[in-house]
Amino acid sequence: MNESTQIAKALRLTIAEFGLSQTAIAGWSGLNPNDISKFTRGKRIPRGDTLIKVINTLPGEAKHYCLDLLFNQGSRMKESPLSPLSEFIAKWQNHEGVSQTELEILIQQRTMLSIRALHEIQSGRYANETELGFLGAVILKPNGDFYLLDELVAIQDGIIKPYQNGDASNVKSET
Repeated sequence: MNESTQIAKALRLTIAEFGLSQTAIAGWSGLNPNDISKFTRGKRIPRGDTLIKVINTLPGEAKHYCLDLLFNQGSRMKESPLSPLSEFIAKWQNHEGVSQTELEILIQQRTMLSIRALHEIQSGRYANETELGFLGAVILKPNGDFYLLDELVAIQDGIIKPYQNGDASNVKSET
């Protein structure tokens, strides 16, 4: 990924994730809105001092998010093989006919898991036990049972592979 693409993508992801606007960022940074637009489209690479000015005007968490995207070599943006858990979530969505928007609504209605954390998990980040518990409240087995925490840990670790044969029948509850 080239420099202008990486900067553009980091800015676009940050704007989308935190509900920011290019106009607001331009106002905060004292830059022209057209410049911010060019940066987010990869049409122009900001000078180092300009990029620092833009990032420093972002609200706290957004600033950290953008810096993480930029200085971890865009690790959140790279195409990489799915983790066993993210692959499981994608296969569950496909099997159950649940769109990404529907999954996000379920997560918001039933859990305290942030959409950002969901996206990170879907991108391959290892989920902690609390996050797995939240996922277990939304992702149900075909028979309607909840996944147990131990089952989700085993899925995340690649020990159990639901949907390997097109269904989730190889995941059994310990009742």
